[in-house]
Amino acid sequence: MKRKSIFCLATALLLTLSACSSKPANTHVTEDENMSSSETPAHNTEISSDPEVSDQDNVKEVSESISLQTCTVDNITFSVDASWQPQSGMEGTFLIPDEACAYQLQGISPLGDYAPQDFFDSLIEVYESQYSIINADTTLSAYTSPDNVECYLGNIKMLMDNNFFDIDVLIAPQKNTVITFAATCFKDDQDKVDIRKVSSTATFQIGDMDYVTGNAFIANDGSELCLQSDGTFANYRYADDYDGERLVGTYEVYYGQYAIDHVAGMTEYGLTADELNSVLLAAQNGYVLSSSRSMALLTESDSSDDSYHICLDTFYALILHNEQYIDASNESSEVGTTTLFIGYYIPELQMLDMTNANAANYARFTYKGPADSAQ
Repeated sequence: MKRKSIFCLATALLLTLSACSSKPANTHVTEDENMSSSETPAHNTEISSDPEVSDQDNVKEVSESISLQTCTVDNITFSVDASWQPQSGMEGTFLIPDEACAYQLQGISPLGDYAPQDFFDSLIEVYESQYSIINADTTLSAYTSPDNVECYLGNIKMLMDNNFFDIDVLIAPQKNTVITFAATCFKDDQDKVDIRKVSSTATFQIGDMDYVTGNAFIANDGSELCLQSDGTFANYRYADDYDGERLVGTYEVYYGQYAIDHVAGMTEYGLTADELNSVLLAAQNGYVLSSSRSMALLTESDSSDDSYHICLDTFYALILHNEQYIDASNESSEVGTTTLFIGYYIPELQMLDMTNANAANYARFTYKGPADSAQ
């Protein structure tokens, strides 16, 4: 899958000025009237040189003069000038008002098991086979996105016939994501484009929050797990049977690097941080849902359409501290055990696909709704 991902990013670059129509697109675009950007040129705004006018007043004047629209493609959101025209049938593509330049979110791909620099170098090799590269970064630069995701960033400039392309490659290992943004114009107008003013606005909507705490889930065995927002849980033998058999206790949820660190600290399970990171890396080329009873399923990957995008920030540890068993007659008995589940949250399915580390078998939990309103 990794070679296919790079090839698709390279060959997807088919944006030409003649292909861009003037009709509005069906892309999800919203407008923010007062959003400002330090990367957006303010040359149309006159900045006062009066010493009695503060820098804060100048910044306010610039901010009020800049209007941006946001566009979301898959799990990526970015911003462009509100005057740019979204293009029908070309998701994430915009023409500037004079139609001399076009900007595009050109591709989104998993990083897979590549190191960021190796992915960038391989992408350049593929581009070189199709285009004339006139300048490319030799080393990726460290970069932090507006939503505080640690990334790497590289730029490639190239020509195809009479067209000039300015490309930024944004790589976020913790999101298992590579994004390419492209600006294009005729080669004589290349000084007019700057793709960085678009790529610098990109934010990520994958693994951006805790999707587990406070929610209820239906398990693959028909039981219902209610994780209350106060840190208590009830695991009902049958969904919607809130007076029936159940386990109750408290729970902990960790995701992302916190999950890796916490599970590694649970020495009774014998899982090290290196082992967990290796498991994650092996699954990043395309994760396949669990289908049999094996811890090895955490590493299964596939490039088929049935595989899913997972990343560090969608890796979860769910710990149930089982305190009491309550039977159908409401009689209770002490339990005093702990169960560890580790695995991935699949956003498209609203599902936790996990392994029970105590029993070494799989468990699947599908989102039902907020736990506080489920009972």
